[in-house]
Amino acid sequence: MEGLDERRKMIIDFLPKAIESLYKGMSSLKFAMDILNERMTELERELNKFSSKIESNLNNLMKESESLREELSKFSEETPKSMKNVLDLFLDKFRRDLEMLQMHQEDILSEMSTMRVNLQDKINALTEMYGDIRKELYSVKNVLHENSLTVNSLSLSIDKNYENMKNDIHELKLLVTELSLKITALEKKFSEEIQSNIS
Repeated sequence: MEGLDERRKMIIDFLPKAIESLYKGMSSLKFAMDILNERMTELERELNKFSSKIESNLNNLMKESESLREELSKFSEETPKSMKNVLDLFLDKFRRDLEMLQMHQEDILSEMSTMRVNLQDKINALTEMYGDIRKELYSVKNVLHENSLTVNSLSLSIDKNYENMKNDIHELKLLVTELSLKITALEKKFSEEIQSNIS
């Protein structure tokens, strides 16, 4: 009987400590969840903000590209037939490139939720595509020069449009890098706050 009473006393003595420990554990968990919720809310705001910036940046890229396409089309209409064929072939390829570029841009916008994993590959693809377009632009410019056409105005337009495209790509890369740093900082801050609370 004494053994039973001792066990009961041990249980009675242990229960308040167990309840207190459980309460502390629940409080720590709630604190951690509150911090996580705050960080997720902050991250969501950052993603939304950067999504808007990136969407605006991509729209500018498409406007510049379309502007260049229209100018080349107009120039093509005013050239001799022999040169018009060359330009028409290039414009057809350029149009397909722009359509592909639009697809990549739409992919980027749809993948914002997994940006850190997928976005860099898409940006690299955009950069490579603009590099290809640049080569094609200068190839056509050389063909025009070889045929003794007056292309100074077109050449300046090509350079200006390409510089705008390059600047937009650079700005896009900076936005992605800044967002990645912010996400890393949020993760570090969250981890430090959790560790501080646990200890």
